[in-house]
Amino acid sequence: MPSDSFSHLYGADYFVRYLPNAEDHRKRRVMYRQEYSRICQFVRSGTVLDVGCGVGDFLECFELKNWIRYGIDISSYALERASGKDIVTALPASPENFFDLVVF
Repeated sequence: MPSDSFSHLYGADYFVRYLPNAEDHRKRRVMYRQEYSRICQFVRSGTVLDVGCGVGDFLECFELKNWIRYGIDISSYALERASGKDIVTALPASPENFFDLVVF
């Protein structure tokens, strides 16, 4: 749960503040696909961790047939939304040498 100092940023209206309009959301998704294409030049499958994953939009670019997707975020609301997208929102018990790719 976010601390009181962050609750105004990461509460139930998180998504509204995070993506204020549909055009920004569309542009962000285009940017995510471009970044995913760059990443695939180096690694095409494995286990990925997105630190600050938000609601998991970027991790959705990583196809389930090739990737195990993990995401962490300060917002419990965002993590709830991400987990509904087949994103694991709890780190493994022993994360050392666990991830093939970590993005921020």
